[in-house]
Amino acid sequence: MSLRFLNGGGAMGALIRSHDWAGTALGRPVEWPQPLKTIVGVMLGANQAMFATWGPQQVMLYNDLYAQILGGHHPRALGRPFAEAWPDIIDDVGPIMAKAYAGVPTSMDDLQLTMMRHGHAEETHFSFFYTPLRDEDGEVGGVFCACNEITEQVFAQRERVAELERFRNLFEKSPSFVAVLRGPDHVFELANPAYLKIVARHDIVGQAVRQALPEIAEQGFIDLLDQVYRSGEPFAGQAVPVFLHERPGEPPQRRFLDFVYQPIHNHQGTVTGIFVEGVDVTATHEAAQALAASNEQLARAQAAGGVGMFTVDLRQNLVTITPEMCRMFGIPEQQQVPPELLERLVITEDIEFVSSLAKRTQGDLPLKTEYRIRRPDNGQIRWIARSAEFQFDERGQRVRLVGVVQDVTERRHAEQVLRDSEEKFRTFAQVMPNHVWAAPPDGLLDWFNEQTLSYSGLGHEQLAGQGWAQIVHPDDLAQASQAWARSLSSGQPYEIEFRIRRADGAYRWHLVRAQPIRASDGAITRWIGTNTDIEDQRLARETLLAMNATLEQRIAERTQERDRLWSNSQDLLVVIGSDGIFRDVNPAWTRILGFSREEVIGRHFDALIYPEDRDATVNALAYSTRQVLVQFENRFRHKDGGHRWFSWTASPDASGLVYGNGRHITAEKEAEAALSRTQDALRQSQKMEAIGQLTGGVAHDFNNVLQVIGGNLQLLREATRQDESAQRRVEAAMAGVDRGAKLALHLLAFARKQPLAPDVLNIGQRVHELDDMLRRVIGDSIELETVIASDLWNIFVDPHGLENVLLNLAINARDAMDGAGQLTLETRNITLDGAYALDHPDVIPGQYLMISLSDTGSGMPSAILDRVFEPFFTTKPEGHGTGLGLSMVYGFIKQSGGHVKIDSEVGHGTTVRLYLPRSHQVQETMLPEFSGPVTGGDETILVVEDDAQVRDTVVAMLSELGYQVLKAPDTRSALEILQSGTPIDLLFTDVVMPGQLRSPELAGLARELHPDIEVLFTSGYTEDAIVHGGRLDQGVALLSKPYRREDLARKIRHMFVNRKFAATLKAHVKAHRAEALQPSAEPQAAPPAVAPAGLRILVVEDEEDSLQSLLEILDLSGYVAVGAPSAEKALTLLDKAKFDVLMTDISLPGMSGREFAALARERQPLKVIFASGYGPRKDEPVDAVWLQKPFDFDVLFAVLDELGS
Repeated sequence: MSLRFLNGGGAMGALIRSHDWAGTALGRPVEWPQPLKTIVGVMLGANQAMFATWGPQQVMLYNDLYAQILGGHHPRALGRPFAEAWPDIIDDVGPIMAKAYAGVPTSMDDLQLTMMRHGHAEETHFSFFYTPLRDEDGEVGGVFCACNEITEQVFAQRERVAELERFRNLFEKSPSFVAVLRGPDHVFELANPAYLKIVARHDIVGQAVRQALPEIAEQGFIDLLDQVYRSGEPFAGQAVPVFLHERPGEPPQRRFLDFVYQPIHNHQGTVTGIFVEGVDVTATHEAAQALAASNEQLARAQAAGGVGMFTVDLRQNLVTITPEMCRMFGIPEQQQVPPELLERLVITEDIEFVSSLAKRTQGDLPLKTEYRIRRPDNGQIRWIARSAEFQFDERGQRVRLVGVVQDVTERRHAEQVLRDSEEKFRTFAQVMPNHVWAAPPDGLLDWFNEQTLSYSGLGHEQLAGQGWAQIVHPDDLAQASQAWARSLSSGQPYEIEFRIRRADGAYRWHLVRAQPIRASDGAITRWIGTNTDIEDQRLARETLLAMNATLEQRIAERTQERDRLWSNSQDLLVVIGSDGIFRDVNPAWTRILGFSREEVIGRHFDALIYPEDRDATVNALAYSTRQVLVQFENRFRHKDGGHRWFSWTASPDASGLVYGNGRHITAEKEAEAALSRTQDALRQSQKMEAIGQLTGGVAHDFNNVLQVIGGNLQLLREATRQDESAQRRVEAAMAGVDRGAKLALHLLAFARKQPLAPDVLNIGQRVHELDDMLRRVIGDSIELETVIASDLWNIFVDPHGLENVLLNLAINARDAMDGAGQLTLETRNITLDGAYALDHPDVIPGQYLMISLSDTGSGMPSAILDRVFEPFFTTKPEGHGTGLGLSMVYGFIKQSGGHVKIDSEVGHGTTVRLYLPRSHQVQETMLPEFSGPVTGGDETILVVEDDAQVRDTVVAMLSELGYQVLKAPDTRSALEILQSGTPIDLLFTDVVMPGQLRSPELAGLARELHPDIEVLFTSGYTEDAIVHGGRLDQGVALLSKPYRREDLARKIRHMFVNRKFAATLKAHVKAHRAEALQPSAEPQAAPPAVAPAGLRILVVEDEEDSLQSLLEILDLSGYVAVGAPSAEKALTLLDKAKFDVLMTDISLPGMSGREFAALARERQPLKVIFASGYGPRKDEPVDAVWLQKPFDFDVLFAVLDELGS
C-alpha cells in the first residue's frame, strides 16, 4: 500500500519515515487506520504546530512546528505515550485529553502551563483546540490537537499594561495642571485632577474647549490655541491673567497662571493636538504686588518718621513711649506704661528675644533683635525690629535703656516671598533641559543647575568665579570673555555662540545668552544665563552650504529618486486638476483599489468617490487649489464593490494642478470603531456590576428580616392550630413573606449571587410543558405562537430559574400589549462568531441555544432601552411592578454563562433574545423532587447567628422539633463552645459573620474538634464564601434564607441520615476485620452470601470516609470494587476498565448520580444501584435498584447476588 501520506513534512516527515514503528502499539505505517493516515498527512503539510495521538496508549505523532514546542522532550516523544512525553504538564492537560477520548472537543484561547522543556521550569501560554479522531467504525480512536504558543504575546501585554499604569499614576499625581487637546476644535482627551480643580469642572473630557469652558473664549485663549495648532510652534506664558469660575453660577474670578501650549506631532510631523501644562501662580503674583505696595508704604513711613521710640527707666521700671509706638503696638495712646504690659504682647516663641526685668538689671539682653507681638486691638501678629542701648550714670551704673522700634512685618513677608520665588526659580532651572547659571553684578558665576554640572563633569567649586573658562574651547575663549566684559560694563544682554567641552572631552556648539535682573532703581542685581546646544543646527547649516555647491547633480538624483518613490510608494499618489479630472496616478491605486492606471486617468473623481463623501471631497479639492490641505479623510470605491478609507495631504502648483498623497487608513478606522464599541460595553458592564454589588447587599439584609418574620409566623402557626381565624391571618402573613423572599431572590439573581442548581435541559420539551402556564399568564385575548426548531441542542441551566425568566418576559409582553396582540416564542440553534463578539464584548464565540420572545406591543425608545436592566427601573404605573423582572432576567442569564439582547422600536413591539451555551451532556429525565415528612430528633445543634432576632427564631424552631440547642452570637463564642468538650452533632452557622474568624474557617476547626460533626450553612447572600461560579463548593451544605420550618427540618434530618449511614459502614468494616482475625480452630458459620465470581463494582460516593469503608466491606466480602468521589472521575474509570454494577449516590458534586448513571449506561451495559438518604421519587426508573441510607448489608449482598446471577 502507498505511503504517500508521509511524503514531505520536513525534518519530522523524515523522522517519522525512518522510525521503527513495528515495535510500537501502532505497528507499521502501512497498517495504520485510514483516519490516522489522513490526519498525519494533513499535519505534516500544515504551517501550524499540530500533534495527534492514537490508541488507548495515546501514542504521539507531530510536525516540525510542534517539535519546537517540545524542546528537550523531542525527539524522544515520537511514538511514545502522551503522558510520558509530557510528564511535567500531564496534570493540567490530562483531563483535556480524557475529555477528547470521551468524544468531547475542547478549545482554549490562553492556557498557562509550567514546562520543563529546556532544563528548567518556565511559564508558557498556549491557544489550542483538542478534537476526537474517530476510526472507520465511528469510535474515538485518538485525538488531534492544533495549537499556537502565545507566551511572548502574553508577556508583552503584561508589560504594556504595567507601563500604561505607571504613566497614568504620574499623570494623575502631577502637582501641575495637565490636559491633552485633540484636533482643530481642541477637544479634551485627558485632564488630570489638578486641571479639573482649577477649571471647577468634572465633565470636560470629550468636549471642545469652546464648549467646556465658554468663559475663556472671549479672553483670547481659543485664538492662541488655533495659532499653536496651525504653526506648530509652542507658546509659554507667565503670570497670565485669566477669569475662571470657581463654582458654577458664580461670577468668574481672576487667576494668574504660568502655562505652556506644546503642539503634539504625529509620525509625519503633522500637528494632531496640544499638550497643556502649567501652575497657578495667583498667590505668588499677588504676594509680589503686595510686596511692592508694602515697600512703597514703608518708604512713606520712613519719610514721615514712622519709627517708635521708647525709654525704660531701670530704677522705676517704667517705659516712656511715643504715640507712634502706641499705634504700632495697638495700645491706647499714653506716655508711660509698665514694661510688663508690652512684654505680655510678645508671643511665647519669641520671649527669649526681648528684655525682662532680670535681663535689664543684669544687662544680659540682645540690643538689636526682632520679635513678634499680638496687637490687643485687632489680634494681628506683627513683626517688630528693636534697636536699643544702655545709658549709664556717673558711677557707671545702668540707669536707662533707650531705643527705637519699627514694624517690619511687611519686610518679613516680602523676604519670605523672595525666598519662595528664588526656590521656585531654582526648581524650574533644575528641570529645564538647558544649562542655567547665575552671577552677581561683578560677573563672577556663583550658581549652576544640575544639567550644567552633569554636562561638564565638574563640580560647583571648579566652575565658580572664572572657572567656567576652562570648559570653553581655547579658540573661542578670548571672544567669549571680551563679549562678557562688554555686557557687564554696558548692562546690555549677553549673546554669543561658542564651543563648550563635554565631560567626555567632546566640544559642542552652544548659544549662550544672559539677561540682567534689575532693581526698581535700574541697578543690576543679578545675571541669569543659559547655554543651548546648537550643534545639530550648525551641522545642518554647514550641510546646506555644501548642498548648494552640488545642486544640479542632486536635482538629477532627486528626479530619479522621485520616480522610484512614485512607483514604490504604498500610499496613493495622484495629480488632479481643479476640474476634478485625474491627470496621473501611481501603481498603488491598482494594488489598493484594484483599478488599473488606464481605468483612472482621464476620469472625474465622481466615478470613484464614495457617494456620501462627494460634497466634502469637492470642497477639499477647491481648498487644495489655493493652499496646503492636511488630514482630509474620505472613502474611495474598490473594484470589488467595497470601499477603503484614506487620509489625504495635498498642495497646488503654479499651473493649478493639485498633487495629493493618500494614506490607507481603513484598518485604523476599523480599530477605532472596535475600540469605541468595547469602551461603551465596558462602561455599561462596570455600571451593572456596581449596581449588582449594592442590590446583593440589600438582599442579604432583607433576607435576615424575612427570616425573623417567617420563622416566628411558623411558630405562631403551630401554636394556633385550633384557632381557624388566627390560622387565616398567619397564612396571609406567610404569603407576604413568600412575596418578599421572591423579591430578594430577584435581587440576588440580578447581582448574580444566587446559588444555582443547573441541570441538562432540552428547551423544546420544556416549552411544551410551559405552554398552558404561559397562556394562562397572558390571557385569552393575546395569541401565543411557539416556533420550536427540530434537533435543538441541550443547555446546562437551572430549570426553575429559566422558567421564572420566561414567565417574567411573558408578563412584560402582556403589559406592553395592553392585553391584546400576539406573543411569539421561538427557539433555535445558533452560532455566534468572532464578528458578533467584537460588537458584544461580553460574548464568547461558540454554539448557543437562542430563545426569543417577540410581542406586538408599544415598544420602547432607545433612552429606556439603555436602562431596562437596572433594578427598580420600570415604566409601569405605580403599584404595577417592582422594576426587578428584567434585572432578574439579566442576572440569571449572565450567571448561566449566556447573553441577552433586546431590540425594540416604538410602535412596532419588542423582541428579547436569550443566548445560552450549548451543553454536550445528556439530559436526564426530569422527575418531581422528593419531599419526606417533617420530623425532628434529639441531637445537639449549635446555632451561630449574629442577628439576635434571627438567632432566637431559629433556636425556637429547632427546640420545637425536639433538638437540644446551643447558641452563639459570633464565631469566637462558637469556637469557645466547641472547645468546651460539650458533644455537638451539627453546626448551623450563617455564612457572613462579623470578626476575623470567618464561618468556613469555623467549620474547619469544628471538624478538627468534633470529627463526626455535620456542618450546615445558611445565608441570604453568600459573597463567594462557599459559592463559586454560581455553584456550591464541593462538600458544602447550604440552606438559603428565608427558609420554612419544613425546609429546615428535612435538611437536618437528611444530614443526620447520611452521618448514620457512614457510622454504620465503619461499624460493619470493624466487624468484618474482627471476624477475619478470629482463630479458625472451630468451624465457622457460612457467610450469608457468596460473592459471584468476577463481579466488578464501580462505587461513586462523595463522602470520603463512607467511600473507603464501603470499598473495604466489599473487598472483605469477596467483591472486586473500585471507587470514585465524583461522576467526572468515575467517567475516566469507565474508559479504562469494564464493570458489571454501578452503585452511586444521588447527590454528587458536579454531575448528579442520575445524570451519571444515564451517561454510564451509554458506555457500558451496567446494572445500577442508587443509594441515598432520601427515598425514591415517584417515577424512578424500574430497571434500577434503590437502597435508602442507612441500609442493611445483608440486603446489599442479596441485591448483588441477584444482579450477579
